[in-house]
Amino acid sequence: MSFKLVKGEIALLRQGTNGKVGSEPDGDGVWFKPDNPNNLTNFNGRTSKFNKGGFINLRFEGIDALEIHYQGERQLLAPAKKARDELLKALGFTSVTFEPKKGAKVTASTPEKIKAHILTRGLDDTNNHRPISFVYLGGHPKKDGSDIFLKVAEADQSLNAELMRKGLVYPLYYETLPPDIRDHLTELAIDAFNGNKGLCDGIDSSNDFNTIKGMQDLRELAIWPKLFRRLKDYFSKRPKGNIKKFDEVLRNGTVKGIEDDDLTIVAETHVEANANIHDIYEVEGSSKIRMKFYPEEIIVKGD
Repeated sequence: MSFKLVKGEIALLRQGTNGKVGSEPDGDGVWFKPDNPNNLTNFNGRTSKFNKGGFINLRFEGIDALEIHYQGERQLLAPAKKARDELLKALGFTSVTFEPKKGAKVTASTPEKIKAHILTRGLDDTNNHRPISFVYLGGHPKKDGSDIFLKVAEADQSLNAELMRKGLVYPLYYETLPPDIRDHLTELAIDAFNGNKGLCDGIDSSNDFNTIKGMQDLRELAIWPKLFRRLKDYFSKRPKGNIKKFDEVLRNGTVKGIEDDDLTIVAETHVEANANIHDIYEVEGSSKIRMKFYPEEIIVKGD
């Protein structure tokens, strides 16, 4: 698959009307300012919407970090912050200061910006149309805006792969990700699992039965972020609900805004081309839920 080369810079703050405005980076999202915004204009029928400083938040291809601020909510904070801090360190930020109370918004950084480039296959379907990207430090020998056939070896040099190698993020695969690159990222995830690295060192509990009675329980868990987001969506709309009713709502589509995503399951013991989120977990009683498959065995349809 062809990816577009987009050169630019990554920064954690931008100049606003009344001073500098800080971003809220996490383990798979930072601000990126393209040298040429036209590279992200009318790209596969979509156009990125930049903030006033000309930046847009990136969506890292193939990986998913624990949430620090998904619609005002979070997952287990210590490993979520570790993924964020390791990403910022890998990018070359030697010092980053955050707001003291919430600890998410940046107030200062050294350096102020980092030269970087991305290889993107397209823009996602969120309101801002984020570039779905493999992210790299520095420049690239080819011309800005070039189409590049991404090989596994080059994907392995991305920050995406580095975070997966360290076990700091989960696999999150969409059907448009080339299979050979997906397989390589899975190898990195399995190596991290076997080496008890990062989330794999007794932190992740996605495949264990977790007792979840509401947001208070969700905040203290490290589970596959895509499932967390669906659970958060449910409890935001049904704060007195329970896991059994969440399952019913997801299957029946009775509550607007709680999406039962279309998936493909590619586990060794189970292959299903027309699956949904409700097929990847099992429920016990009214408050317990566990994933039946590993994240690398799930491919999300769409983008």
